Amino acid sequence: MFRLGKSGLDVDHMFLHTPSGHDGAVFLTSIASMISGAIEILLKKSTPKGKKALTMKSICDRKAGTILRYDREKDSVTILGEPVDQEFIFDILGRLGIEPDLLLGY
Repeated sequence: MFRLGKSGLDVDHMFLHTPSGHDGAVFLTSIASMISGAIEILLKKSTPKGKKALTMKSICDRKAGTILRYDREKDSVTILGEPVDQEFIFDILGRLGIEPDLLLGY
């Protein structure tokens, strides 16, 4: 749990003062680890031969400054960041089989 928090999520310190806090941290870390593993499997399967497969760490490192904004009035999703980031995000969504229009559940 602490290794994933430190290396995978860039968490410097984790203070767990109560048993329920510890239980919650273990539960959330296990869910995050399971989802991360499933995404990496899907990304690996969709990677063309000869190309390096994406990992959750490489995606998180690259997308640290990217913001996804949904405008209810216009019913549109905007990705704020570098223009090349938009292509990267939509490529990942396509590989995972996620419809961009349904991304935020609206």
